[in-house]
Amino acid sequence: MAKFKLDEIDHQILDMLIDNTRIP
Repeated sequence: MAKFKLDEIDHQILDMLIDNTRIP
């Protein structure tokens, strides 16, 4: 369960990074 939660957090961080790189 904890591993799944970490995976979910990593996914959210990746989404944020992708959004940040798509701005410019």
